[in-house]
Amino acid sequence: GRRGRAGTIGGAVADTVVPYSTSQTITALGVGINQFSPCTAGAGGIALVLPTAVGVGGQRIRLIKIDSAAGAVAITGGIEGEVDLGNQYQYVDFESDNAVWWVMGNN
Repeated sequence: GRRGRAGTIGGAVADTVVPYSTSQTITALGVGINQFSPCTAGAGGIALVLPTAVGVGGQRIRLIKIDSAAGAVAITGGIEGEVDLGNQYQYVDFESDNAVWWVMGNN
């Protein structure tokens, strides 16, 4: 196929895998780079803060809790309220509209 931007094929959006196991602010990867993040919450849980949605319109972030421990993944920042992932393999997809993050899918 034709080559798009560096690291992509045919103009497709690149995905980057960024695992989380400690509380922190997620670093924005920039326009055109989506993020898939397996999260390990452990017994005590972790808190993740989404980066600013401004300047990264169209970027998507998927967070999925991969461990079976009792702790939850609590997600805040640029969204209304808090999203909690409490069960193993529970996920949420966010997309930036260049102003705020929208929940685009979850289970």
